[in-house]
Amino acid sequence: MTANDAHLTWTGEKLRAFGLKKIIGAHCTGINALYALRTQLNLGRSDAVVGAVGDYFDLSSGIHPGFIAR
Repeated sequence: MTANDAHLTWTGEKLRAFGLKKIIGAHCTGINALYALRTQLNLGRSDAVVGAVGDYFDLSSGIHPGFIAR
C-alpha cells in the first residue's frame, strides 16, 4: 500500500516476467496500486480485481467473485 511508483513498476515487470495473467489485490495491496498494476500489465477488469470476503481463485477456472463483489 505504501509502494511508490518505482516499486510498482519493478513489481509489474517481475509479475509480467513471471507470466501473471490474473490477480486479486486485497487490503494490503491497496486499490490504487492494484489499478496501477492492472494498467501496467494490460489486464482487464475481470483479470485484476479488488478482493473481498468470499473471493477465490483456482488454476482451472480463474477468479471467482464472492457474494460482496457480485
